[in-house]
Amino acid sequence: MRQLIHLFKSTESLNEFILSNRLSKERGLIQIFSGLNESHTASIAKQIISMTPTFCVIGTSTYGEILAEKCYSNQLVIHFCIFEKDTQIEPFEINSSTTVSLADILTNPYRRSPQLAIIYANAFTINPEDVIRQFYHLVPDCKVVGGIAADDGHFQSAYMLLGDKVKTNGLIGVLLYGETLKTLITSFEGWRPIGRQFTVTQAHKNTVFKLDDRPIIEIYNDYIGEHITQLFPKSVTEFPLMLRNSKRNILRAPISLTKCGQGIIYAGTLKVGDKVSFSFADVTSTLKGTPEFFNQKGVCTLTFSCAARRSFLKGRISEEIERISKRTESSGGFFYGEFSTVRSRAELLNLSTTVLQLSESDVILEANRRSDPQRSLPNSTQALTNLATKASAEHEALLYSLRQHQNALDSSSIISITSASGVIYYVNKKFEQISGYSADELIGNTHRIIRHPKMKNRVFEQLWKTISKKKRWSGLLRNRRKDGSSYYVKTIIYPITDESGEIKEYVSIRNDVTDIVTARQTIQKQNTDALTHLPNRAKLSKDLERTPVESVAIFDIKNFKLLNDYWGISYGDAVIKLVAERFRSLSFNYSIKLYHLNGAVFAIRPIKPIKINPFKFLAMEIKETLESSDFVVDGHNHEINFSVGLGNSKKRALAYAESATIEAKHDSFSSSLIIRTEDSETDDFYFWLEETKLALKENRVIPYFQKVATMTSEGRGHRKYEALVRIRLRDGEIVSPNRFLNYLKKTRYYQALTHLMVDATVKQSIESNCFISVNLSIQDILDVKTVRYIINALESNPAAQVIFEITESEAIRDFASINSFIQQVRALGALIAIDDFGSGYSNFIYLVEIKPDYIKIDGSIIKSIQSNPNSKHVTRSIIDMAKSLNIKTIAEFVSDKQTFDILKQLGAGGAQGFYIARPCPDIEEGYS
Repeated sequence: MRQLIHLFKSTESLNEFILSNRLSKERGLIQIFSGLNESHTASIAKQIISMTPTFCVIGTSTYGEILAEKCYSNQLVIHFCIFEKDTQIEPFEINSSTTVSLADILTNPYRRSPQLAIIYANAFTINPEDVIRQFYHLVPDCKVVGGIAADDGHFQSAYMLLGDKVKTNGLIGVLLYGETLKTLITSFEGWRPIGRQFTVTQAHKNTVFKLDDRPIIEIYNDYIGEHITQLFPKSVTEFPLMLRNSKRNILRAPISLTKCGQGIIYAGTLKVGDKVSFSFADVTSTLKGTPEFFNQKGVCTLTFSCAARRSFLKGRISEEIERISKRTESSGGFFYGEFSTVRSRAELLNLSTTVLQLSESDVILEANRRSDPQRSLPNSTQALTNLATKASAEHEALLYSLRQHQNALDSSSIISITSASGVIYYVNKKFEQISGYSADELIGNTHRIIRHPKMKNRVFEQLWKTISKKKRWSGLLRNRRKDGSSYYVKTIIYPITDESGEIKEYVSIRNDVTDIVTARQTIQKQNTDALTHLPNRAKLSKDLERTPVESVAIFDIKNFKLLNDYWGISYGDAVIKLVAERFRSLSFNYSIKLYHLNGAVFAIRPIKPIKINPFKFLAMEIKETLESSDFVVDGHNHEINFSVGLGNSKKRALAYAESATIEAKHDSFSSSLIIRTEDSETDDFYFWLEETKLALKENRVIPYFQKVATMTSEGRGHRKYEALVRIRLRDGEIVSPNRFLNYLKKTRYYQALTHLMVDATVKQSIESNCFISVNLSIQDILDVKTVRYIINALESNPAAQVIFEITESEAIRDFASINSFIQQVRALGALIAIDDFGSGYSNFIYLVEIKPDYIKIDGSIIKSIQSNPNSKHVTRSIIDMAKSLNIKTIAEFVSDKQTFDILKQLGAGGAQGFYIARPCPDIEEGYS
């Protein structure tokens, strides 16, 4: 086995490389590590395949590329692993559309068990940990390496290569096996645990909500700092969680906060019951722990490193790569986590580097590790580590070790130590570099030397009040350099006590966050509307997330578009600015926060939590005050009126307010506002959404059939049934559509139910040789996909006898589309019925426009036909009118013999109801 590595520069240089090395006559594995876009990478892969047809080609996008002793960005590195003996290779792919299972791939009886799997996955579309866990259970002797495909840090466009095909879904990989194949996987990270151990008590997949039954955000605030959420995850990059188990400690890097702000998302799974602790790494010590690899003939070497590790080590990552490749050439890339086999078990690792060595010869594969980096950590680093933990009873013994903290230096932090009275007696080099003062100028002085004159006295009063009580203080401070310029530092000050509990000194740890503060000021501009200088929609959304306020009112100026079109955009802007000023003047009197969302739309929220009714009256009072005001622009007086919507919800107040405003705009004659609040309907919606999704998946959606009796000699001999959808719940209960259908009409499951019922109707009508009707809403008929599905079903089953019952809770407005559908299905032998005729929106115009074959008289009329003469007269009128138009009638809700006899006397063509038969899953059951 031998390897060749090529840094792509041009197609010409690649051609020359392949030809000069006579690779077209070789076989093996080619891996592409690419920082280029998909199309460019695919074209290069196609070129490689055309010139090396006996090689297997795979690849992935990366956060950076590795070649020999150098790290690259936005380049493309090609690694050629050339087989010289019996090593065999088998590519594979797993995604949502593949039909071959992982078990089929791994347990192929026609070849030996794989010894190594190299895998690249897109974690945005698949959980790779589930797959590598299956690897371990199916083929425990198969080692796994690889990585999660990465991009340039935006987490948007990762991809993989299988041959010259770009894959953005699932994972791809290769299996290697052979009599002479040898492999060695070496992983290293350099982090060490700090502080106490916690137990995960609430988690879902890779999101943790509680440790030791305490909110995880609260623990981070206590142990790392109260402002970590403002700069998350950058504020905690150096302190990942360490998963503690008997086999190996594995790091889990934080990625982001959940939308609710109550949980933390990690780059890997954490389960309830897992034991974890915070961890810490020192850059210098981490690099010292990087092993060296021997230069041996016949060995291929690949490096898989985590993008978060590159970010942590920054420019010094090159030192680690140089050490790995010092004696053996290696190539690879940086990933959003890498796969490794740790003590015979496949794992997803974070913040680490994994090196794979392959050989077909008799060489001994090994890495030369230095001494344990944890043991080589100086006491100063230990002191800094302990300083970063919370002073608590569990940590008391560790805190005494801070006697040697004067040596606690870290290249990324500004460190100073003062006496109990605040006199500086130690600063590190970072302090000197950032402040511009030398150690001689700082020592013996107080921190007043760097205090910025614009910092308020009360900040320092609170600071001293806190630390004097032996409590940690943290906050953002603005300091002044020796040259007079400003810089911002995120500061933690911790009081150090002696064994008797008396404060003897203070240790300060600062991080320069000037760039972040500057960026935050830019964001402030982005959160402000340019026209009115009011906070905008983005700011409102953030404020609602961060405050306990649950109510929002939206004010939309009525007919503003007409004003804007007539007077012009500049004039309209002047009106908006004037309205904003009036709103602003009212906000001081009513204790509200004002926002300009867009165009002519404003929003208010109470500064403090308020019940819905008082807020409603407040909004009405503001509306009436504004509408009674004069709005004069350039001498023209305008009458301004508002559509107002009020939303109340813990998490979706803005969405409810917008929905209410839309309704208020449609209700043009109403002077009141519309309110939308959170109620049980939301819970019901998600219940039925989930229940229907599972029912469709588990075949628990069941078609029932109800017999329609013929009441005239003309219709005898033609059996008829109506198909009715039912769902069998997980507890066995059978439920009818009035329980769930309305919740599904705006989801994709509604379409799925319609398609299922159409299939069942067509199939059953052929098997039973009878007419079966199925309900269609106007929504179904206006859905292009559903119409195409129905036409295909009828064309494929010409023997089907189907009646489509048109029913809807809204009036039909688009008769052209309805008639087009009717013409198509009639041409294929189907009949048309109007359901629920005589109530709701089913009116006489339907008879003219649709020209149905049947009308089904609504059950609300039939139910009272015995007791209400008017119902009987209406029924007779409908029957007589239908006969004159040569339309057959069917009466619904026929529940007893008396009703049946009256309908027969009136001349109804058919009857349907419990008196005739109950709905049943089988066509021949259910007769009364």
